[in-house]
Amino acid sequence: PGDRGNIRFDWLMRYPELRRIILKEKFVNVLKAIAGDDFIILPDAAFMDSCYGGWHRDTAPLEYADKFFHYEPECLLINVALYLQGNDEKFAGGLDIVRGSHRTQATWWQKRKSKGKWVKFVLYHLIKRKILSDSFVHSRKGQLSVPSRSGDVVFFHHQCDHRATQLKDPLVPDSRRKFALFFSISPNNKYARLYVDHIRTRSDNVFLKNYSYPKGLISEIGESTAQHFYKDELISENL
Repeated sequence: PGDRGNIRFDWLMRYPELRRIILKEKFVNVLKAIAGDDFIILPDAAFMDSCYGGWHRDTAPLEYADKFFHYEPECLLINVALYLQGNDEKFAGGLDIVRGSHRTQATWWQKRKSKGKWVKFVLYHLIKRKILSDSFVHSRKGQLSVPSRSGDVVFFHHQCDHRATQLKDPLVPDSRRKFALFFSISPNNKYARLYVDHIRTRSDNVFLKNYSYPKGLISEIGESTAQHFYKDELISENL
C-alpha cells in the first residue's frame, strides 16, 4: 500500500535478498560507528527508480507540522543511500549536497516552502519553467556533487540541503537508469521515537498503518541483529 510508479516502500522487509546486504558485518560496523552500538534502523525505507528531485531538507515535513526537535543536539537522523550506478556527469545517478548545512537553520525561503502548500506549489512551477533558479531557495555555499560509484553507500544528515544530481541529458539509456535504496538510522534515544511518531501521521506513508515486521524475521537474521530494527518498546528512556 502506498507504492508509486517509481517508488517501492519498505524494501528492507519486503525483499530478504536486499536486506542481507545491510546485515553484513562490515555494513553493521559502519552503522555503529555513525549512530552508536545500539543504533536503530527506522521504518522509512524506499527503493527509488529514476527519481531526480530538487533541493530540499528531509526535515521540512517536521517544520510543516510545527515540530522542531531535529534542532536538538542529541537528535541525529541519518539517511543511508545505496546507489546502484555511478554518479555520471551527463546522466546523473547520485547526490548533490551542501556541506555543513546540517548545522544551520532552514532559510526564510525554505521555511515558507515548508509552511505553505501554495508557496511550495508556486515555487515548484517557477523553477520548473526556469523563471527562478532551483538553487534560489537553497543559496548556501559549499555545494558539491558526491562522486559515488556503482555499489557505493552515501550517508548524510536529514537536516542537510540536498537533491538528486540533475540530468544534463534527459534521454537516459537503459544502461544509465538510476536505482537507489534509501533507509534511515538514529541513535537509540527519544528522538527516534518522536521521528517515527511523526512519519506515522504523514498521509504519504500508507504502509506504516498497522505496520508490523514479517513473521520469521528474528529466526532469519538473529535476535542480536533484529534488535536494531525499530520497535516502540526498544527506545531507551535515557539520552
